[in-house]
Amino acid sequence: MMFQFPTKIQLEQIIKASDRDAETSLYASVINRYADQNKLKVYLVNGLFVGFLIEEIILPEAELIQLFIFSEFREGGFGHSCMTEWIDSLVEMKIKKAFLEVRDGNGSAIRLYQKLGFDKVGRRKNYYQLNLGTFDAILMDKQF
Repeated sequence: MMFQFPTKIQLEQIIKASDRDAETSLYASVINRYADQNKLKVYLVNGLFVGFLIEEIILPEAELIQLFIFSEFREGGFGHSCMTEWIDSLVEMKIKKAFLEVRDGNGSAIRLYQKLGFDKVGRRKNYYQLNLGTFDAILMDKQF
């Protein structure tokens, strides 16, 4: 398991998957901007491209902007392993606190984040405007 910066082909795959997935509202311009800033990392397991994450690091804190596992790899534990590896990288960087937000109603993601030690700390009303509808964002954080 490892993170690396995306290739051009991987970026194209990310953009296509984001366009198809009702759970994300990332546009190609946003994805490319994060990639240009080295904030987007692809997640590989045994050489297989299973997903990506976008992070914002402003020492001594970090924010998970997006965790995305391709649909064919969901429910296989890859979200957990990706998050565990990301958390380990934050500890190595001496990060003191990590933040994330998750769509209210995304029970599997909320359970995953809670299992990894993230606590609910707030709510943003009607924050997500997705193809699925409008949803609140649950704000979560983890102290290190």
